[in-house]
Amino acid sequence: MKLSEFIIWLVPFAETNYSEKTAEWYRVSLNALIKHVGDLDIRNVTPFDLEKFKMQRKKEVSAATVNNNIRAIKSCFGKATTLELIKKDPTKKVKAIREEEQAPVYLSESDYKTFLRAMMDEPWFGKVVLFAIETGLRRGEITNLRKEDVDLPNKLINIHSNTSYRVKFGKRRVVTLNEVSLQIVTERMRLSSSQFLFTDAQDKPIRPELLTKKFRKYVDKLGLNKKYHFHSLRHTFGTLLSQNKVPLRDIQELMGHSRITVTEKYMHVSLDHLHESTSVMSTLTAATTGLFAWDLSE
Repeated sequence: MKLSEFIIWLVPFAETNYSEKTAEWYRVSLNALIKHVGDLDIRNVTPFDLEKFKMQRKKEVSAATVNNNIRAIKSCFGKATTLELIKKDPTKKVKAIREEEQAPVYLSESDYKTFLRAMMDEPWFGKVVLFAIETGLRRGEITNLRKEDVDLPNKLINIHSNTSYRVKFGKRRVVTLNEVSLQIVTERMRLSSSQFLFTDAQDKPIRPELLTKKFRKYVDKLGLNKKYHFHSLRHTFGTLLSQNKVPLRDIQELMGHSRITVTEKYMHVSLDHLHESTSVMSTLTAATTGLFAWDLSE
């Protein structure tokens, strides 16, 4: 079975057992592999072919994308091994490439206020954006949120996998609603005629890709940082919590991180916070600075 034939079989398999997003992840990654090593028989793919793929793919995309492709290819060949399509998995000893640590891209306070004001003519989208900032939910978690997942009396929403969507790592969690997000949810419970909590202007379920495209449209229209993307709203949530001294374990639970090391990237603080912190020492030592003679003249 050639790689191209493997894709034809694997995509429907992934759509049946996982999700359309996973199926697309597999398809894109295997097509990238074919581009660089050829349409090989899956039994003849070697670790050398995969190392060659890594080196050539790195010239086209970021290290993070290469590693994303490698994870997908590993998953695909793992399934081929389990189903006895191949005897030996060539990806076993293939490792990810080194990635430079990237600080999360989050919206400044002035930028997200500018963003929200600009969406007054498209309130359904503006409220989705505001909800994302207030809860830190992922794009897919928001678009797949159903009314049955809402516990209004206790101000909670339940995030979990269902037949059409799999939560990242399959981890079920409960997210508490603050006053703003509770107001949004209460309104959506009343206005949406769908089983889905969030719908578009025509009260139809929202495709995740639509949120990405609309967000990009507003970023360009407003001349904001081009690095901003819909996921930046989640980063904004984590960053603001960290800067306001919310315990790291609480942030981890709210954001559904599998490891505390993932949450630690939100520990970066602004220079204003650092100035506030160092000013504490000035206060504590003020009485002793008079012991010295100071020459501050130029």
